[in-house]
Amino acid sequence: ILAWRARGGRVACAFGKVVCDSMVPMEGGPGHRNMADWLNHSIESVRGTDTLLLIKPHPHELKNEIGSFLTEYFRDLIVGELPDNVIYLGHDWFDLADMKELIDVGTVFNGTTSTELALLEIPGILCSHFAPIDYPIGQIVPRDRDHFRRLLCGEEETKLAPDVPLRAATWMKYLSGNDRIRDYRYHSRQITNKVVSPPYWFREDMAEYILNGDPNIDIIVDELMPKRSDARAS
Repeated sequence: ILAWRARGGRVACAFGKVVCDSMVPMEGGPGHRNMADWLNHSIESVRGTDTLLLIKPHPHELKNEIGSFLTEYFRDLIVGELPDNVIYLGHDWFDLADMKELIDVGTVFNGTTSTELALLEIPGILCSHFAPIDYPIGQIVPRDRDHFRRLLCGEEETKLAPDVPLRAATWMKYLSGNDRIRDYRYHSRQITNKVVSPPYWFREDMAEYILNGDPNIDIIVDELMPKRSDARAS
């Protein structure tokens, strides 16, 4: 990778996502039907060019406590053989922070990687309809399929606006602050894709709520069902 860059070649990276972890109302983006289409188009876009494409699978694919018992992996989305200028990375070869010295641009269908790239001052191309909505920090959004190809291969400039890293830091602070995070420990449920135990209630928490209420629950109800909060109070 370093040798490719040293001779003046361009290096891009397509950052993977756990395939089943896409909580959006619909698939697709301005240039792609779905995540598989985006990944395969990325591969075909660089074929025969001076752009080296790295494909980095999400490390959570191998973390049993998060993505256990997956039935489909990011690599399964790839159709056909990879060209010589495409490298499918191992899950643990690089941390995201390592990519700052290795790549010129990153591309993400959707996910928090778009924010992390901005913090590292790496231009990111966001390809899902919902990526710029979920992460409204000013990363690059392609207009259509060919525009994405030109951005990925460097035929069109992929320059990070000066304030994007600060926007990313502000967005992360906002999402993790007290205005967004609510304490909640009333029930437990598994986070794997295989049934290993039934969900259960923390009965002591439920008893405390029945006796004294919980301002965090009131806030959650008001945010999610504002019309219901008046009825609940009455």
